[in-house]
Amino acid sequence: MAKEAAVIGIGDLFRRDAGLGSWAVDFLSQEELSAHVELVDLGTGIGNLDTYLHRHKYLLLVQAWPKGNSPGRICRLGPEGVARLLAGKEIRFASFCFSPFSLFQDTLAYLRTMYRLGIVRGRVSLVGVEPKDLSPGMGLSLPVQRALRRLLRLIHRDLEERGFLPPKSSVVVPLRSYCFGRFGHRI
Repeated sequence: MAKEAAVIGIGDLFRRDAGLGSWAVDFLSQEELSAHVELVDLGTGIGNLDTYLHRHKYLLLVQAWPKGNSPGRICRLGPEGVARLLAGKEIRFASFCFSPFSLFQDTLAYLRTMYRLGIVRGRVSLVGVEPKDLSPGMGLSLPVQRALRRLLRLIHRDLEERGFLPPKSSVVVPLRSYCFGRFGHRI
């Protein structure tokens, strides 16, 4: 059976909160999701995104999303918003990203190119959390850790609403791997 949807984590685990997408996909992989959903930890390999753009009806990209909001705030852009953004004449990075280091900028630029080449066939949504710390190091900052459980519920609900998960699957099971840092802070 072909996977109809993909949740793709984008992030750099060695730049603290920038690794959010990879952490989210790792946690989702510990749950039993539908056979229709593929989980992909793309890491910083945005150039490999085209592999998934033409294979799935729906893509949900998860990553740190620096917009200048308070750390831990969840941001979401649905398929219609992404389509409008990609169809526009230009992407104004300053209105979306306030960080000198941002994979989000690269993701938008890459999606734009793939959209213009006609490779984006399915629907694409973006979801992320405002990072607090993008410095070198591992583990998520406390505000992003606190937002992670809400983010996972949002991902479940999004997949439910689109019919890729059965209803009532948005209960996130507590997992032992929901801990970070040297001291194993649990969320």
